[in-house]
Amino acid sequence: MINEGRGALGMAPAEHEGCATAIGPGAAIALARPDGTVGRYSATVADSALGCPVTVIDGGQVVESGSGRLNSPARVDTFAGGVLERVGDRATVLVQGVSEPPGGTPYLAVSMVDGPATGARPAPALLTVYSTRWGGVVRLLDVPSTLLAAVGAPEPAEFSGAPISLGRARPADPTRTVHELGAVTTTDQTLRRWSALLLLLTGRAGPAPARASAVAGAARRGPAHLQRAGRGRGDRHAPAPRQPVRPLGAVRRALLRVRQLHLRRLRRRRGAADPGAAHRRRLGIGGGGRGRRAAGLAASRDLTHPRRTLRGRTSSTARHGNSSTAKPATHSPP
Repeated sequence: MINEGRGALGMAPAEHEGCATAIGPGAAIALARPDGTVGRYSATVADSALGCPVTVIDGGQVVESGSGRLNSPARVDTFAGGVLERVGDRATVLVQGVSEPPGGTPYLAVSMVDGPATGARPAPALLTVYSTRWGGVVRLLDVPSTLLAAVGAPEPAEFSGAPISLGRARPADPTRTVHELGAVTTTDQTLRRWSALLLLLTGRAGPAPARASAVAGAARRGPAHLQRAGRGRGDRHAPAPRQPVRPLGAVRRALLRVRQLHLRRLRRRRGAADPGAAHRRRLGIGGGGRGRRAAGLAASRDLTHPRRTLRGRTSSTARHGNSSTAKPATHSPP
């Protein structure tokens, strides 16, 4: 609907031997055809403007800050109530918020349905759609599909939404419903933040191991291997096949790298606070304490077994929750 499908919603009712009316400037944008024109338009809500199978009405903007913040929702509520009185029980009405405050924290907008389409479920229920698989959460992309499905019009190929339907029952008390949907909003905001973090870590750490694996594979096989495989001299420098990138492994490596940088920064701060600490660590001089005794034991083992690394000692002490033992053990013994 935004790129190749611009104007698809405005054209779909007419192609189904129907019509659609836009009431207000925002509705005109929603029902604009590919050439930017609107088939039917009205500046106000009048009985003559409610004759088409599909009518999109601009309810106005909700002020998010300033002196009109408290009066703005009441005005929109009064406007929606007037529309419901005009249409009565002969139409299904979908009230949908379509915008977010500029520069603010994203939140879930309101979405409510009332009318004959809900007659099969007289009890209050939450809206749902199979695209989200989350009770009480629908997408704006599902609204055009819902409008066309309500009038039996075929859905254009450019649409990627699904018709909104009634899901599980909601509390009859409006206050409890508001609190429940508020918890859904908090969960959505948390998922947005963590999803951005995981995508950032995957994007920064994912391609690098793949390139390193490809270079290592080419170095191991070499020209002799390529000749044995029946390739000519011109194929000697053919790129090695790229290894599959595992996002979870990339995220784990990135988190370990962040931890290493954090520990390095802590060691630098401690060295700056005590200029003689680095010299004492090189000489193996220090007072008592479990961490220093463990470091001395690891150093003595390294002297008697030159090929033995300190990794086993470091990991064993880390499992006991003492992270200080891992820091001195990383320095070379005298």
